[in-house]
Amino acid sequence: MPESLAAGLRDGLSLFGVAMFLGLAVLETIRPARPATGPLLLSRWTANIGLKVVNVVTVSWLFTDDRIIGLPGVREPTINGPAAMLGHFAGEGWVLLCGVLIIELFLYAAHRLEHSVFALWRMHVVHHSDSELDTSTGFRRFPVEYVLNMALGTAVFIALGLPGWVGMAYGVIGYAVGMTQHANVRLLAPSVDRALQWVLVTPDMHRVHHSVRRTEHDSNYGNILSIWDHLFGTYRALSAEEHAAMTFGIAEFRDSAEARPDRVLLQPFRLPHATRTATTPALRANE
Repeated sequence: MPESLAAGLRDGLSLFGVAMFLGLAVLETIRPARPATGPLLLSRWTANIGLKVVNVVTVSWLFTDDRIIGLPGVREPTINGPAAMLGHFAGEGWVLLCGVLIIELFLYAAHRLEHSVFALWRMHVVHHSDSELDTSTGFRRFPVEYVLNMALGTAVFIALGLPGWVGMAYGVIGYAVGMTQHANVRLLAPSVDRALQWVLVTPDMHRVHHSVRRTEHDSNYGNILSIWDHLFGTYRALSAEEHAAMTFGIAEFRDSAEARPDRVLLQPFRLPHATRTATTPALRANE
Protein backbone atom coordinates (compact mmCIF):
# COMPACT_ATOMS: atom_id res chain seq x y z
CA MET A 1 0.00 0.00 0.00
CA PRO A 2 2.70 2.58 0.87
CA GLU A 3 4.43 2.05 -2.51
CA SER A 4 1.18 2.67 -4.40
CA LEU A 5 0.67 5.77 -2.28
CA ALA A 6 4.19 6.92 -3.22
CA ALA A 7 3.38 6.44 -6.91
CA GLY A 8 0.28 8.59 -6.56
CA LEU A 9 2.19 11.29 -4.70
CA ARG A 10 4.91 11.27 -7.35
CA ASP A 11 2.40 11.73 -10.16
CA GLY A 12 0.65 14.66 -8.51
CA LEU A 13 3.65 16.33 -6.85
CA SER A 14 4.39 18.86 -9.59
CA LEU A 15 0.77 19.97 -9.87
CA PHE A 16 0.46 20.17 -6.09
CA GLY A 17 3.63 22.26 -5.83
CA VAL A 18 2.57 24.79 -8.46
CA ALA A 19 -0.96 25.06 -7.05
CA MET A 20 0.27 25.64 -3.51
CA PHE A 21 2.79 28.27 -4.59
CA LEU A 22 0.20 30.18 -6.62
CA GLY A 23 -2.39 29.94 -3.85
CA LEU A 24 -0.03 31.37 -1.24
CA ALA A 25 1.15 34.06 -3.66
CA VAL A 26 -2.46 35.20 -4.15
CA LEU A 27 -3.03 35.27 -0.38
CA GLU A 28 0.12 37.36 0.05
CA THR A 29 -1.30 39.90 -2.38
CA ILE A 30 -4.72 40.02 -0.74
CA ARG A 31 -3.70 40.03 2.93
CA PRO A 32 0.08 40.30 3.48
CA ALA A 33 1.38 39.91 7.01
CA ARG A 34 4.00 42.60 6.38
CA PRO A 35 4.16 45.35 3.72
CA ALA A 36 6.13 44.06 0.72
CA THR A 37 8.76 46.08 -1.12
CA GLY A 38 7.03 46.41 -4.48
CA PRO A 39 9.93 47.69 -6.64
CA LEU A 40 12.06 44.66 -5.70
CA LEU A 41 9.34 42.06 -6.25
CA LEU A 42 10.08 41.34 -9.94
CA SER A 43 13.85 41.02 -9.39
CA ARG A 44 13.41 38.83 -6.31
CA TRP A 45 10.90 36.52 -7.93
CA THR A 46 13.01 36.23 -11.08
CA ALA A 47 16.01 35.23 -8.96
CA ASN A 48 14.12 32.89 -6.65
CA ILE A 49 12.05 31.09 -9.29
CA GLY A 50 15.04 31.02 -11.64
CA LEU A 51 17.12 29.24 -8.99
CA LYS A 52 14.31 26.73 -8.49
CA VAL A 53 14.23 25.93 -12.20
CA VAL A 54 18.03 25.53 -12.33
CA ASN A 55 17.99 23.27 -9.26
CA VAL A 56 15.18 21.06 -10.53
CA VAL A 57 16.82 20.65 -13.96
CA THR A 58 20.23 19.92 -12.39
CA VAL A 59 18.93 17.35 -9.91
CA SER A 60 16.72 15.72 -12.58
CA TRP A 61 19.82 15.24 -14.74
CA LEU A 62 22.13 14.04 -11.96
CA PHE A 63 19.69 11.78 -10.11
CA THR A 64 18.70 9.59 -13.05
CA ASP A 65 18.40 5.81 -13.24
CA ASP A 66 21.95 5.33 -14.56
CA ARG A 67 23.54 7.62 -11.95
CA ILE A 68 21.97 7.78 -8.47
CA ILE A 69 18.41 6.44 -8.43
CA GLY A 70 19.49 3.09 -9.89
CA LEU A 71 21.92 2.40 -7.04
CA PRO A 72 21.01 -0.47 -4.70
CA GLY A 73 18.94 0.70 -1.78
CA VAL A 74 17.60 3.88 -3.37
CA ARG A 75 14.68 2.63 -5.40
CA GLU A 76 13.84 -0.19 -2.98
CA PRO A 77 14.67 -0.53 0.72
CA THR A 78 17.89 -2.36 1.56
CA ILE A 79 16.75 -5.87 2.48
CA ASN A 80 18.89 -6.17 5.60
CA GLY A 81 18.93 -2.47 6.50
CA PRO A 82 17.75 -1.14 9.89
CA ALA A 83 14.52 0.29 8.44
CA ALA A 84 13.61 -3.01 6.77
CA MET A 85 14.22 -4.89 9.99
CA LEU A 86 12.10 -2.39 11.95
CA GLY A 87 9.29 -2.73 9.40
CA HIS A 88 9.42 -6.51 9.70
CA PHE A 89 9.08 -6.51 13.49
CA ALA A 90 7.08 -3.34 14.25
CA GLY A 91 5.19 -2.41 11.08
CA GLU A 92 5.33 0.32 8.48
CA GLY A 93 3.93 3.02 10.77
CA TRP A 94 7.07 2.83 12.91
CA VAL A 95 9.23 2.94 9.78
CA LEU A 96 7.54 6.21 8.78
CA LEU A 97 7.85 7.73 12.28
CA CYS A 98 11.48 6.76 12.74
CA GLY A 99 12.27 7.76 9.16
CA VAL A 100 10.85 11.25 9.69
CA LEU A 101 12.75 11.68 12.98
CA ILE A 102 16.02 10.58 11.39
CA ILE A 103 15.55 12.80 8.33
CA GLU A 104 14.75 15.74 10.60
CA LEU A 105 17.87 15.10 12.69
CA PHE A 106 20.03 14.88 9.57
CA LEU A 107 18.60 18.12 8.16
CA TYR A 108 18.99 19.84 11.53
CA ALA A 109 22.66 18.83 11.76
CA ALA A 110 23.35 19.79 8.14
CA HIS A 111 21.68 23.16 8.65
CA ARG A 112 23.77 23.92 11.76
CA LEU A 113 26.92 23.04 9.83
CA GLU A 114 25.92 25.44 7.07
CA HIS A 115 25.85 28.23 9.63
CA SER A 116 29.10 27.15 11.32
CA VAL A 117 31.47 26.25 8.46
CA PHE A 118 32.29 29.24 6.29
CA ALA A 119 32.68 27.22 3.07
CA LEU A 120 29.09 25.99 3.53
CA TRP A 121 27.80 29.35 4.73
CA ARG A 122 29.05 30.92 1.47
CA MET A 123 26.48 28.83 -0.38
CA HIS A 124 23.72 28.96 2.22
CA VAL A 125 23.91 32.77 2.35
CA VAL A 126 21.96 32.88 -0.93
CA HIS A 127 18.88 31.63 0.91
CA HIS A 128 19.36 34.10 3.76
CA SER A 129 20.14 37.16 1.64
CA ASP A 130 16.54 37.65 0.50
CA SER A 131 15.58 41.10 1.79
CA GLU A 132 11.91 40.10 2.02
CA LEU A 133 10.24 36.89 3.09
CA ASP A 134 7.51 35.38 0.93
CA THR A 135 6.61 32.03 -0.53
CA SER A 136 9.23 32.35 -3.30
CA THR A 137 12.02 32.48 -0.67
CA GLY A 138 11.59 28.74 -0.18
CA PHE A 139 12.91 28.28 -3.75
CA ARG A 140 16.04 30.34 -3.14
CA ARG A 141 18.87 27.80 -2.90
CA PHE A 142 22.36 27.93 -4.40
CA PRO A 143 22.62 25.01 -6.89
CA VAL A 144 25.76 23.43 -5.41
CA GLU A 145 24.19 23.48 -1.93
CA TYR A 146 20.97 21.97 -3.31
CA VAL A 147 22.81 19.10 -5.02
CA LEU A 148 24.98 18.40 -1.96
CA ASN A 149 21.93 18.16 0.27
CA MET A 150 20.24 15.78 -2.16
CA ALA A 151 23.34 13.59 -2.43
CA LEU A 152 23.88 13.41 1.34
CA GLY A 153 20.20 12.71 1.92
CA THR A 154 20.35 9.86 -0.58
CA ALA A 155 23.38 8.44 1.24
CA VAL A 156 21.42 8.46 4.51
CA PHE A 157 18.54 6.62 2.82
CA ILE A 158 20.90 3.97 1.46
CA ALA A 159 22.65 3.50 4.81
CA LEU A 160 19.39 3.08 6.75
CA GLY A 161 17.51 1.19 4.09
CA LEU A 162 14.56 3.58 4.20
CA PRO A 163 11.91 2.75 1.57
CA GLY A 164 11.20 5.23 -1.20
CA TRP A 165 7.63 5.87 -0.06
CA VAL A 166 8.96 7.39 3.20
CA GLY A 167 11.04 9.86 1.20
CA MET A 168 8.08 10.73 -1.02
CA ALA A 169 5.75 11.28 1.93
CA TYR A 170 8.33 13.41 3.73
CA GLY A 171 9.02 15.38 0.54
CA VAL A 172 5.36 16.34 0.10
CA ILE A 173 4.97 17.36 3.75
CA GLY A 174 8.29 19.20 3.74
CA TYR A 175 7.42 21.16 0.62
CA ALA A 176 4.04 22.22 2.00
CA VAL A 177 5.53 23.24 5.35
CA GLY A 178 8.44 25.07 3.69
CA MET A 179 6.17 27.13 1.46
CA THR A 180 3.93 27.98 4.41
CA GLN A 181 6.86 28.92 6.67
CA HIS A 182 8.11 31.53 4.21
CA ALA A 183 4.74 32.89 3.08
CA ASN A 184 4.05 36.55 3.88
CA VAL A 185 0.59 35.70 5.22
CA ARG A 186 -0.73 35.57 8.79
CA LEU A 187 -2.12 32.03 8.82
CA LEU A 188 -2.19 31.46 12.59
CA ALA A 189 -3.02 33.59 15.60
CA PRO A 190 0.21 34.42 17.51
CA SER A 191 -0.91 32.42 20.55
CA VAL A 192 -1.63 29.34 18.40
CA ASP A 193 1.65 29.74 16.53
CA ARG A 194 3.60 29.92 19.81
CA ALA A 195 1.85 26.84 21.24
CA LEU A 196 2.61 24.77 18.14
CA GLN A 197 6.29 25.68 18.37
CA TRP A 198 6.74 23.03 21.04
CA VAL A 199 6.47 20.45 18.25
CA LEU A 200 6.46 22.17 14.85
CA VAL A 201 8.54 24.81 13.08
CA THR A 202 5.80 27.39 12.58
CA PRO A 203 5.95 30.49 10.33
CA ASP A 204 6.78 32.77 13.29
CA MET A 205 9.48 30.40 14.51
CA HIS A 206 11.11 30.15 11.08
CA ARG A 207 10.81 33.89 10.48
CA VAL A 208 13.31 34.44 13.31
CA HIS A 209 15.77 32.31 11.35
CA HIS A 210 15.71 34.88 8.52
CA SER A 211 16.48 37.87 10.74
CA VAL A 212 19.46 40.03 9.72
CA ARG A 213 20.79 39.67 13.29
CA ARG A 214 23.19 36.77 13.59
CA THR A 215 22.10 35.87 17.12
CA GLU A 216 18.62 35.33 15.66
CA HIS A 217 19.38 33.68 12.31
CA ASP A 218 21.77 31.27 14.05
CA SER A 219 18.79 29.58 15.71
CA ASN A 220 15.62 27.62 14.87
CA TYR A 221 17.33 25.21 12.45
CA GLY A 222 14.52 22.65 12.29
CA ASN A 223 12.76 21.82 9.05
CA ILE A 224 9.33 20.47 10.07
CA LEU A 225 9.77 19.48 13.72
CA SER A 226 11.12 21.80 16.41
CA ILE A 227 12.09 19.01 18.80
CA TRP A 228 15.78 19.01 17.90
CA ASP A 229 16.00 22.80 18.45
CA HIS A 230 14.46 22.39 21.89
CA LEU A 231 16.68 19.40 22.70
CA PHE A 232 19.97 21.01 21.60
CA GLY A 233 19.24 24.52 22.90
CA THR A 234 18.94 26.35 19.56
CA TYR A 235 15.29 27.33 19.91
CA ARG A 236 14.62 31.08 20.04
CA ALA A 237 11.30 32.93 20.36
CA LEU A 238 10.66 36.65 19.93
CA SER A 239 7.91 38.92 21.17
CA ALA A 240 5.27 40.38 18.84
CA GLU A 241 7.07 43.74 19.00
CA GLU A 242 10.39 42.14 18.02
CA HIS A 243 8.72 40.37 15.11
CA ALA A 244 7.20 43.64 13.88
CA ALA A 245 10.59 45.39 13.98
CA MET A 246 12.52 42.52 12.39
CA THR A 247 14.66 43.09 9.29
CA PHE A 248 15.36 40.21 6.92
CA GLY A 249 18.45 39.37 4.89
CA ILE A 250 22.20 39.62 5.33
CA ALA A 251 23.85 42.92 6.29
CA GLU A 252 26.42 42.73 3.46
CA PHE A 253 23.74 42.26 0.78
CA ARG A 254 21.06 44.72 1.84
CA ASP A 255 21.51 47.02 -1.18
CA SER A 256 18.52 46.94 -3.57
CA ALA A 257 20.84 45.98 -6.44
CA GLU A 258 21.47 42.65 -4.67
CA ALA A 259 17.97 41.53 -5.66
CA ARG A 260 19.14 41.14 -9.27
CA PRO A 261 19.41 37.47 -10.31
CA ASP A 262 23.01 37.77 -11.52
CA ARG A 263 24.16 39.31 -8.24
CA VAL A 264 22.27 36.71 -6.20
CA LEU A 265 24.03 33.89 -8.04
CA LEU A 266 27.45 35.45 -7.39
CA GLN A 267 26.91 36.18 -3.68
CA PRO A 268 28.82 33.08 -2.47
CA PHE A 269 31.93 34.40 -4.24
CA ARG A 270 31.56 37.96 -2.93
CA LEU A 271 30.90 37.25 0.75
CA PRO A 272 33.71 38.45 3.07
CA HIS A 273 34.91 35.96 5.66
CA ALA A 274 34.26 38.52 8.42
CA THR A 275 30.53 37.76 8.27
CA ARG A 276 31.18 34.59 10.28
CA THR A 277 34.03 35.79 12.49
CA ALA A 278 32.43 39.17 13.33
CA THR A 279 35.77 40.88 13.95
CA THR A 280 34.73 44.42 13.07
CA PRO A 281 32.60 46.84 15.14
CA ALA A 282 30.10 47.15 12.29
CA LEU A 283 29.54 43.41 12.22
CA ARG A 284 29.40 43.15 16.00
CA ALA A 285 26.56 45.67 15.87
CA ASN A 286 24.55 43.11 13.90
CA GLU A 287 25.01 40.51 16.62
